Amino acid sequence: MFAAQHDDPPSLRQGDIIADVFFPLTRPALLKYLATYASGSDTSIRVEPFVEEPPGGRKRYVQSISYGVVAHGAVISQCCDLDKKHPKNSFSLCRLIPYERARFRRGTDALENNIDPWGPENPYFQFFYLGQVDGLVGEYLADFTLLTSFAWADYDLILEKKTHQLDDVNRNKFRVKVGAFFGRPTEEDEAKGLANPYEPVAPRSRSLIEKVREFFGRR
Repeated sequence: MFAAQHDDPPSLRQGDIIADVFFPLTRPALLKYLATYASGSDTSIRVEPFVEEPPGGRKRYVQSISYGVVAHGAVISQCCDLDKKHPKNSFSLCRLIPYERARFRRGTDALENNIDPWGPENPYFQFFYLGQVDGLVGEYLADFTLLTSFAWADYDLILEKKTHQLDDVNRNKFRVKVGAFFGRPTEEDEAKGLANPYEPVAPRSRSLIEKVREFFGRR
């Protein structure tokens, strides 16, 4: 599963395991913004939102208090978007969660083997099985639905927290499964012939009754 040696010089790769990442869970109805005192007395005061430009940033942001958890994460951005020679605005991680077999009632072999997500069996699109991860107790999954993003200015900080790198085969399995999770078509779109919207939709074949009506309508 994991490579015996990491890249040299060190860099981030898709599927890398990162320790001690804060994953926010924003609750819009409960969000509290930080503010600075402006004027007034007692509780009748006027405040201004606290706005600043983070070090290394080029945009100003408001600050708020958010729920969240600290957990291990897996880099979900593609390797080509993590090249230090070609900086991007940001990169993303997904959260690792404990693997609880009782949650999966239809069997776990497909999940544990990270089978081909485009095959005939249910691959559990949402998860990638990682097994035991050094520094954690038990087995773990990467959950593609629990995401957070970081500014490129924090690339080196996240790199310092890197603990594991997937081997070449499993990194590419991770890549394919992430793509399948976000790119799989719905049953509705498959029925409309839109599973691949870049292919022309095949004309609907006419029923026998339509052909008969057309034949007699021409006479």
